[in-house]
Amino acid sequence: MFDSNLTPAQKKKRAAAQVQGRREDEALEEQKHQKDLEDVTSTFEMPLLLKAAELAGWKPTNREESMRKQAEGATLFLMSLATESKHKSCMELITQLIAMDAMNSNYEPEPQREKRPSPFLIRRPTMR
Repeated sequence: MFDSNLTPAQKKKRAAAQVQGRREDEALEEQKHQKDLEDVTSTFEMPLLLKAAELAGWKPTNREESMRKQAEGATLFLMSLATESKHKSCMELITQLIAMDAMNSNYEPEPQREKRPSPFLIRRPTMR
């Protein structure tokens, strides 16, 4: 804005400060990305992550890769998809995908007579 009034040394200083500011912003963005990645991978089990990613259209590049590698790729895909689709978070997107799949599947709960009784309702003899 007032570059014509600045000396060459001041211009250099300003440029260096701008570059440093960009680096700090990028570092903060990378830290946020890593935290989001850790949150997602610690919240959902790997098979669920893979299932959600496949429901969203992701295909593993190599089936022989370990499940951990596939889950990382699936998580990155889901995170980018959540960003593009303006979801509040990646976890919200994964939860919605899994819920929609459960609603569309023909899941039938087990019949009442075959269910085990709740451990909270069973009365145990107490020693007094």
